[in-house]
Amino acid sequence: MKRAVLETGGPAILIGTDCPAIEPSDLTKARIALNDYPVVIGPARDGGYWLIGVREYKANLFQDINWSTETVLEETLTRAEQENLPVHLLRELSDIDTEADWKEWSG
Repeated sequence: MKRAVLETGGPAILIGTDCPAIEPSDLTKARIALNDYPVVIGPARDGGYWLIGVREYKANLFQDINWSTETVLEETLTRAEQENLPVHLLRELSDIDTEADWKEWSG
């Protein structure tokens, strides 16, 4: 994530490839939100997120997060608050991490 954000040289929006419910309008909303907020997050139902957008790289936002756990979103929000970075939250979506997730999503 660090590399992706740093290589853009400016605002960056990163999305998970395991969230089939993402729509083009979600990306538009994230891009627009970055005009008013330094951080935008699309929360996932499992406690992580399916999208994070930042105006610029902030190391503390990404370091020492317990990735792939139900606390990723909570930890990231705490880090943003510590850095005085207001966060805009998008709609909550489900991502697909397990076979059960896939079965639930595919109906």
